[in-house]
Formats: sequence, structure tokens, C-alpha cells
Amino acid sequence: MKADKCKAESQHFSGKEHCILCGRLTKTEKYQPLSEREHYIEGAGQLCWGCYKEIYMPRNNREL
Repeated sequence: MKADKCKAESQHFSGKEHCILCGRLTKTEKYQPLSEREHYIEGAGQLCWGCYKEIYMPRNNREL
């Protein structure tokens, strides 16, 4: 419970979203409309570039 509170507080102060998988801060602003976000997965949440690349890009295209 304490970790969740710390994460919520850091997200509030930074104004950035956290990745739903690894917890790192993303470049996405907290109040940016969902339709304008990169790496947002409907029904799940915001991913960082690294997690998005790991899940959605074929292994032979990961250098992009």
C-alpha cells in the first residue's frame, strides 16, 4: 500500500504517467487526451517506449 501511495504522489508531482508494466515515468503528460497519446493501450493503460517495443514489435524490427 505504501508503494502505491509513493507512486501516486510522484505521478502527481511530476505530471507524467507511469508505465503500467515497469513503473517508469513516461514522456506522456498526465492530462494528455488518450487519442493523442503514443503507446497507450486501451483497456490497460500507458506503456513506456521500451515495454511497448518489447510487446508489440517483432524481434527483427526492434532497432527502430
